[in-house]
Amino acid sequence: QLYIPRTDVVSEAPEDGESIALATGRGESVLVVEDDPALRNMIVSFLQKLGYAVRAASNGSEALAIAQRAGSIDLLLSDVILPGDYSGPELADEIAARVPAIRILLMSGYAADALERRATSARYATPLQKPFSMGKLAQEIRAALSA
Repeated sequence: QLYIPRTDVVSEAPEDGESIALATGRGESVLVVEDDPALRNMIVSFLQKLGYAVRAASNGSEALAIAQRAGSIDLLLSDVILPGDYSGPELADEIAARVPAIRILLMSGYAADALERRATSARYATPLQKPFSMGKLAQEIRAALSA
């Protein structure tokens, strides 16, 4: 038997103006760079279901190799703090030098003030703060690609 508690609490509206309908992809290519394998796999699976062509890497060096082999990349979605030789902003600078039209969306689990001390480039807006909902991620990716 399964017991489920009964409640009179009414469900709240979605956070941050998040709508029920998710912003879907139009076949755009997204390079996801995240060192946490569980989060990386979840993001890749979610973006593929939304209609994006997704490639994934666990660090900056791997991401650069993918970027060099790829025909085109429309968006780089990268964690700010990465293991290895590159931070997210440094990686974004390297890839943007090779693919000038690429859109950049950074994400981080660090507080905003800690990011200001650690980020190497002021070129990028405040990163998408982890944890985030998949709806928020879809919304931010669509906004970045539409900018």
